[in-house]
Amino acid sequence: MRGPHRREHRILGFVAKKPAAPLAQAPANRWERILAVMFLSMLGLAVVAIVALFIGGPTKTGSIWTAVALVPAIGIPLAFILLISLIVMNAMRRGRAAKGARK
Repeated sequence: MRGPHRREHRILGFVAKKPAAPLAQAPANRWERILAVMFLSMLGLAVVAIVALFIGGPTKTGSIWTAVALVPAIGIPLAFILLISLIVMNAMRRGRAAKGARK
């Protein structure tokens, strides 16, 4: 070893590198926040409906249980579509921010 200062920079036998400066995060716009809330609401409502169906059991019949059974069937695919659109919007925003930072 070349001295005590050399050991301070070793972590598990590897020389630690300086951490890169974090990229400046562009703030999420209103539409991204709305999509995120819609996604979480749809997913939460579908989970609550599934739990209600488990508690209610398969013997429960009636129009309300039919509606409760349809909530996850519609809510989960809709939440997936909202998630994909949120990811696309986030990627577009980050791409624009990175392109602006390069200039």
